[in-house]
Amino acid sequence: MAAKYFSIPFSVILLTIFVSNAECACPKGFTDIEGGCYKYDETVAVNYEGAKSLCEEDNGSHLAYIKDCNTFAYLVSYLKARSHSTTTSGFWIGATDEDEESYWVWGNGYPVRMGVPFWGTSDNWDYEPNGGKGENCAQLSISDQYFIHDEDCQSEGVPLCQADSVETPKEVNNYKNDLAANESYWIGAYETDHWIWTDFTDVDLTSPFWGSTNGIPEPNGNDAEHCAVLYRNDRYYFHDADCSKGK
Repeated sequence: MAAKYFSIPFSVILLTIFVSNAECACPKGFTDIEGGCYKYDETVAVNYEGAKSLCEEDNGSHLAYIKDCNTFAYLVSYLKARSHSTTTSGFWIGATDEDEESYWVWGNGYPVRMGVPFWGTSDNWDYEPNGGKGENCAQLSISDQYFIHDEDCQSEGVPLCQADSVETPKEVNNYKNDLAANESYWIGAYETDHWIWTDFTDVDLTSPFWGSTNGIPEPNGNDAEHCAVLYRNDRYYFHDADCSKGK
């Protein structure tokens, strides 16, 4: 990895999450994930409009909205914990820029958050969304660790439906220091026999924390890279790196 690293105390880089508890009563067949109710059937493969219709027919649900990073992390963990037999590229969610190119909105009209940590990366650091007018609907991409990708609305995907819950969803506030645009940053995570933080707690090795290099999920340095950085070329997703670089 040829990036330039800048050594700073990892405590300067903050991501603080406050979560208030709430309970959710979900319709039958839906699963409570972070205060929302979700359901999918991977035996079904339809285009975007077909996915919307199937969700509406099931308890008046809609294609899933991802309101914040905490919801995204829990939803990705839920999907990753299950094996998938679908041959489609991913799961349809309720985001589109069909009405106005490059202005992505959820089905309820609210704008979609762009960039990290929601949208993925294609080969050669081609950041999503990158399909222009030919790809106006959004999927959670199976091949890219369930990060969001834009896709042709006529292609097939699995509908990821969301039903309204009875209780108010959990509130999440994220605070993060601004990072210089031309540097990568060491953080307090390293690998011995497994990845841990400097306080000896385990590092979560899933989306939306770790990035990928040309489709290969990080960490991928094997025996050569045992320290973690926020990697600027991959929009500050975690990457493993040679611990001796930049020192």
